[in-house]
This record gives sequence, C-alpha cells and structure tokens, in this order.
Amino acid sequence: MRMIPRVCRLMTMVLAVCFSAATSGFGEDGAADEVFIRTLNELREKRGLAAMKLDPQITESAQWLADHMAEFGVMDHDAVVIGGAKFVSMKELGDRLKHFGFKDAGAAEACAEGEYESEAEGARDMTLGWANGKTHYRPFLSQDGEVFVTCGFGIARSKKNPKLFYGCALFANRDGAAPEAGAGEGAGEGAGEPMANAGGGGAGAGGGPVIGGMVFDWNADWKLSEAKGSAKAVSGDGKALVVATTAADPKGGTDPWDAVQDDIFKIVSAHLPGIEELVEVETTHDVERNGIGLRVATYTASLGGKELELTVDFARENNEDGSVLVVVIRSAPKGDVKNQAVAKAIAESMRLKK
Repeated sequence: MRMIPRVCRLMTMVLAVCFSAATSGFGEDGAADEVFIRTLNELREKRGLAAMKLDPQITESAQWLADHMAEFGVMDHDAVVIGGAKFVSMKELGDRLKHFGFKDAGAAEACAEGEYESEAEGARDMTLGWANGKTHYRPFLSQDGEVFVTCGFGIARSKKNPKLFYGCALFANRDGAAPEAGAGEGAGEGAGEPMANAGGGGAGAGGGPVIGGMVFDWNADWKLSEAKGSAKAVSGDGKALVVATTAADPKGGTDPWDAVQDDIFKIVSAHLPGIEELVEVETTHDVERNGIGLRVATYTASLGGKELELTVDFARENNEDGSVLVVVIRSAPKGDVKNQAVAKAIAESMRLKK
C-alpha cells in the first residue's frame, strides 16, 4: 500500500563550517536518482522548462540526509534534531553541501517519508508529490525566483520498518555560476524562451495583470495586452494565445461551475471571433494545481478553416467559494507542439497573488 509522502522544506543562503561524517552511498538499487531526474524533467518539459542536471556532490549531500533520517527514523532538515548533538557539523543544509565540496549560492531542500515497494517507486512518487504540492513545487518547477540548474536526490530504507523509505531532493546553484538560459521560470520548450519574470521580477511576479486574484508567468516573447478585466498573450507568429478572464453564472446562481462551462462558446468567441464547431473532448473535475482547485476541459474547434486545440481551466475567483470563476483559455493549431507547450506553461503557472 502506498502512502502519500509527508513533506517538509527548507531554503537557506547560509554556509557554515563543517567537519566530516560518513555517507553510505547512492541507495541500495542505484537507480533511484535516475528515476528522480527523469520524472522531474518530464514534468518540466510539460511546462516548457529546460531540463535540470544531477550533480554528484549535491546527490551525495541528499543521500547523506536520507541515510541519516532512515538510521534514526526521524524526518527533518536538521541533522541534530534527527540524530543528536554529535552531528552538529552536518546540522544545516549549507553544512552538508560544504562537506561534500559544493559551495552554493542558494539552495532548497525537500524531505519526505512513505511506504513503497522499492527505492525507484519511492523516487517517482515523492517527486510527483513534491512537484504537485502547494508549496514544494517552487524549486522543482522554477517558480517564484527559486531557479536552479543542478540538483540531487537520495533515498534510504528505514532501519526500523523495511517498507518505509526516507527521501531528500536537493537543489543548488554553484557559487559564481549563473543559471543557464532556459532554466528560469516559464522557459520555452527546449529552446530556453524566457518569461518576463525570469529571475524573480516582471509580469506575473507581482507586476503583471491580476485576474480574479490570480497571477501568471507571461512569456516575454508573446504580446501581452489587457482589456476589461482580461489579459491576453499572443504568440509571435499570431497562431496561439492564452486568455485569462472571469465569468459568472449568467442566471446569477452561486454554484457557477456548470453554468459557466455551458456558456464557454460565448466566452471563447469573445476572444477568438469567428471560431466554429467548438466540441468538448474531455472534462476533468477536482484538479489541484499550485494549491488551486480547478476544472479542466479540452475542446477542438475550427477558425478560418484551420483546426484548433483548446484547453480551458476554470478556477474560483481568489480560490474562494463564490459566484465568479477565473477562466483561462489556451488555444493553438492542432499539432503546433511548440506554441502548445508555451501556452501550457503560461496557463499552468496560474497561482494566487501573494
């Protein structure tokens, strides 16, 4: 039986002096770190983000903490809390990185525990749990300024419970090394297309349009405009777009989900004049992304004789009960993989404004 990982997280910019402590290696089956990086980069690719790389020194540090937690049966970021005062030299994240020869310029760490059949299964499920969580997703998906290009992963079996595993994901940039192009927030599919807020500023990081209490990572290469409580981003070639707007039950009801979706042709037509044959393909209820509850629907349509693929995200205004929904429409020609990936990255960056 699988257990959803219980997670905790730490960021630090501090390095401390450390002494030495032993590490037991890279996990009992040797494949977990590869499962971790493959799962992570699959998630990043879907958002149009550049792939991250495993670093052996970061992985050693992550594995040390996983082994340490497994030895004492305690999940925490503080090695002293886990194992006692004799581990003071490895107490903090910065201590451990420095011990393994990695001088960092900022780092983030996530820990988890759960019951799995193997290290590989644990690596995959922990990664998905962190990346899809309400707070831990940031370094995994380069959000809110937590932009890293190198990472590591460790996992270890509990000494007390053979079905229980402890895992640690660790992200760090080497001191003096700038993030590579395409590693930042909202990077385009494989090509390193930066968002306006790469590095923590610009639209979507507090300076862009706020629609229904939501902000987005708008792509710098797409033309952004605002009108009547809506925001629209259009691709450079004019073939794809993302629209964020709000809508309420036209009959004044307080449970707007079905009513707004039933009115979707009218909503879409306001931003894609001339659209025809809007056909629903699939609707998925109770989706959670970035801490927001969503309904996600996919459609096909035609515009000017060309086939389009559309996805519409419906979310509560301010993510609270009420009569208004935030509606995010993304549209691109059928088979236009590049524009679809960038549109998806913009739409799925939606989050509550802090």
